[in-house]
Amino acid sequence: MSKVSTGLCDSEGTEMFVGDMVKVPVTCNEDFHGSYSIYEIKQQGLTPVFSYVRSEKGEMLPKGYAGAVLAEWYDTKMFLMAKDSLALRPTDDFVVVKEDE
Repeated sequence: MSKVSTGLCDSEGTEMFVGDMVKVPVTCNEDFHGSYSIYEIKQQGLTPVFSYVRSEKGEMLPKGYAGAVLAEWYDTKMFLMAKDSLALRPTDDFVVVKEDE
């Protein structure tokens, strides 16, 4: 079975697929989470979403807790002007990681 592309790339230009793990820097509650959280990209209907897996300090929220709609991390005005959505980069840094990272 082939992977389903989200049609978007991470901060480093790596194409993201449903099922990929993404490392997101924590910008608030660092005492609780540590410096990063890991999310899995899942698909709800046709919409790719971040689903919480764990934080640097462990599983601090219930696994599967919804993080955000993936498209919310991008400047939506750029979608209208982009010739290719894979050329877009998120407004905040996050990267695809291997499951064991």
